[in-house]
Amino acid sequence: MFSGKKQKSFLILNLFLFITLSFNASSNVKRHILALYSGSESDDIAFHPLHLYAELPLNHLGFVLKYWDVDKGLPHLNDINDCRAIITWFLNGKLKNPLDYIKWATNAIEKGFKFIILGNIGAEENLEKKPTSLVSLNILLKTLGVERKEIWINPHQIQKITNNNPEIINFERKLDMIQKGFNFQNNISTGGHSILSAELKDGLVSDLIIVTPKGGIATEGYFLYLAEESPLTQQKDIDSKIISQWYINPFAFFREILKSDDLPKADTTTLCGNRIFYNHINGLGWRNKSEIVHHHKNGLSAIEVIYEDILSKHPELPATIGPIIADLDLSWVGTKKNQEIAKKIFALPHIEVASHSYSFPENTNYYLKQRSLEEEKKDLDRGIMRRLYLNQPYEHEKEFKGSIDYLKNFLPSSKNVKLFLWPGNCLPNMEDLKRLDELQILNLNGGRNRYDAEYPSYSSLSPMTRQIGPYLQVYASGSNENSYTFGWRERFFGLKFLTSTLLNTDRPIRLKPINLYYSAFSGQKKSSMAAIEELLDYIKYANVNPIFASDYVQIVQGFYTTQFNLIDTLTWEIKNRHTLQTIRFDNASLSKVDFKKSKGILGAKHIYGSLYISLDPKVETPIVSLENNDQIDAPPPAESPYLLDAHWQISDFSTNRNAFEFNLNGFGSGEMKWYCPEKGTYNVTFIQNTERKIGEFQLSQDHILTIPLHFLSIAQEKVKIVKVENQPLKQEDSS
Repeated sequence: MFSGKKQKSFLILNLFLFITLSFNASSNVKRHILALYSGSESDDIAFHPLHLYAELPLNHLGFVLKYWDVDKGLPHLNDINDCRAIITWFLNGKLKNPLDYIKWATNAIEKGFKFIILGNIGAEENLEKKPTSLVSLNILLKTLGVERKEIWINPHQIQKITNNNPEIINFERKLDMIQKGFNFQNNISTGGHSILSAELKDGLVSDLIIVTPKGGIATEGYFLYLAEESPLTQQKDIDSKIISQWYINPFAFFREILKSDDLPKADTTTLCGNRIFYNHINGLGWRNKSEIVHHHKNGLSAIEVIYEDILSKHPELPATIGPIIADLDLSWVGTKKNQEIAKKIFALPHIEVASHSYSFPENTNYYLKQRSLEEEKKDLDRGIMRRLYLNQPYEHEKEFKGSIDYLKNFLPSSKNVKLFLWPGNCLPNMEDLKRLDELQILNLNGGRNRYDAEYPSYSSLSPMTRQIGPYLQVYASGSNENSYTFGWRERFFGLKFLTSTLLNTDRPIRLKPINLYYSAFSGQKKSSMAAIEELLDYIKYANVNPIFASDYVQIVQGFYTTQFNLIDTLTWEIKNRHTLQTIRFDNASLSKVDFKKSKGILGAKHIYGSLYISLDPKVETPIVSLENNDQIDAPPPAESPYLLDAHWQISDFSTNRNAFEFNLNGFGSGEMKWYCPEKGTYNVTFIQNTERKIGEFQLSQDHILTIPLHFLSIAQEKVKIVKVENQPLKQEDSS
């Protein structure tokens, strides 16, 4: 629940996005990586391995990828000064001008850009298949710290594979068999080392994965296992197989090259020390008749079941719901009954309303050319569904602005539409994103996010967004029931397996918030409804901070705009974060916040070895300063109270040693924990309108003040906490 002021800054935010994603942005801490690819190898970056596999771990390490199609030329190095590194993953070794590329890449390394090569160098031959000389290739490789020999190694020549770094190799899948042939190469750098090498039958040793002071190189076939089956194939027998797994630990590999542990990271998983939870519901199946016996007897539709059994019974958990407008519009397939249930749902205080399009186009790229209704109907006769509803010809204006305007007829005066949920294949084009940007509407959906027994790998998780020109498509953080039920054909209880992904994306690395994501047609089946109830019970007792889906989207946008300026040793100024409120430092058990030097900090908490720092939304440009931490078995001591974690959003924090105040807003009942320097009893009071005493709470032995609070649904209060033995002192703004 972010302020109206933040929501109205959408155009300003998009301007910052454009600046950040352009090559003229600058930041004291370089958190961008130039990602080079060949457009001839992939029409859409969504299907390129840089996006599918490398971007997620690099995002987690705090980096923003900037994609650049080398087929359109190479950027001037002066225009990428905000980049810390350059990464490549060419699917073949063909470039139009290999020698020009070698010269450019060599200059980049000499200018100080870290250079990471995954797979092919990308300059092995030109488009006419003329090979590049080894002498030319070694100009680039030797600058990196690697030398290649005129020797091709076939798998039968390998005596054994030697793992030189157990922390990086054999991460998700063991390298227990010979993979592919490769070019003989060795590390020649001072300070570099081989992570994986192959000992040949003649006694020679070739390095397969190398880290040097100037970057790194990983040989194709030895860092990521890829099955022959395409991950895009929709067949059940392929969906149930392992598609990809990491041989290397990509987080550790990239971290070693990029030296990222000492850098602050914008974090999108955590808010006020708790893991973010958001829930969104697609409108698909709104009118479907429920098959649950007692609901079927009463003639309830799927959405009515979700309203009665889920939404009306869980006012403490916010949800975002996006109808397909055709299901409401009487001139399409809507009915008065559908409209009435929409009004009931939209009136619930914990419900946010989104659009899920007007007619549910399967692929909006099809409509980049003008299409007639007759064409679509002919395709439908051939088994190709272009849109779910074909009552009227496709209109861009109607699908976006029209759907949003129509929803306003059913909204309470206090609400508006902020979000568009992508329908169909969830692969919008730039024109789609531009239309939403002009409407100041956020967007969500797409990606692939499972990590469970059927998909046991981080490589089955998507990054946060898909970048299309200056725009961002924000991916959902979880998969909906379609993925678990083989396209809603069987195993209708499948969404219950989401708990595996929730656990695996939390420990030992927190990569994703909790996202419960399903469609209206889940109201059809008893087993699908039972799965949702089971997940809601799981979430209710987890340590979460519940927010609307649109709030999460804005946090993700803040990830791309955030800038860190180093102003002193271990001290950073944070700019342009917008609604992102958590900064993280990794491998930071021995670090803590220096509150005397910091500004605009609510608190901090160590989670799985990382330090999560909560920022005050009221402070536009906070300062984070770190110091050594000698106490790792309890919250680090400080002279004033600070937040450990909360079920709600905390802001406008002010304190002296034994008294503090703040605003609280969010959803439902939960608890918050504060570190307080002096042991004793603390009095908690609400002072929003009239003062109401909530109770007195005792500090624990390790100085933790735990305060449970109970709200039916929306929580909005101003809270004052004072140590009982002391009279409240005059407040001093801690910022």
